[in-house]
Amino acid sequence: PLIFFGEGFEDLKKFAKKEKAPIFYTPREAAYAINLLINRKKFLNRKANSIEN
Repeated sequence: PLIFFGEGFEDLKKFAKKEKAPIFYTPREAAYAINLLINRKKFLNRKANSIEN
């Protein structure tokens, strides 16, 4: 995930499109997305552990 403020935004948009990476416009958006990813990883780990047992 990329978070960016200021100049050079068009270059960043091109880079993000090329790398297939999301862009977050505020720190709050970035924090929310990171929190979702962490929670998803925890969920998948618990699910994998319950299948093994």
